[in-house]
Amino acid sequence: MGNFGMSPVWSTMTAGTLAGFPVLPGVECLSIFADNDRAKMQAGRLRQAGNEAARKCADTWAADGRESIIWTPPNIGTDFNDISRRAAA
Repeated sequence: MGNFGMSPVWSTMTAGTLAGFPVLPGVECLSIFADNDRAKMQAGRLRQAGNEAARKCADTWAADGRESIIWTPPNIGTDFNDISRRAAA
């Protein structure tokens, strides 16, 4: 997968890892590429794990005085890996 012209890049692979992504020294602004998951029923409510994880990560960075930008694909059920693979085809 390409890095969309940005570096360095960290791939967190799961919503849980993204939600816990730490604030890193020397990085003042983090671009977060969230999955646009289909909502799933969990614990009695609809949840979108990718979007929730991105928001939690952004909140962690904001609490430390850092900036973050959340990028989300326009189509539900897609992620940036899907977009990158289509562009490469």
